[in-house]
Amino acid sequence: MLPLPFRDTLEVYAAELKSLAMKILESLVKALKMKAEDMKALFEGMQSMRMNYYPPLPQPEKHWSQVSTLTLM
Repeated sequence: MLPLPFRDTLEVYAAELKSLAMKILESLVKALKMKAEDMKALFEGMQSMRMNYYPPLPQPEKHWSQVSTLTLM
């Protein structure tokens, strides 16, 4: 179990990220000329958070890649 102060901080962070993601998705709706309800139906209630540690790359010319709908780093 996470220590309480860390858990509280993560909950606030997750709420802020969700708010930011929704703003970005709203911009995508406009750019793609979609109905807001359609986008909302796809993503409402969905949120996940994964914390990764990326060690220094042995070959700096290469890069890390990640697959998801929207990744905020």
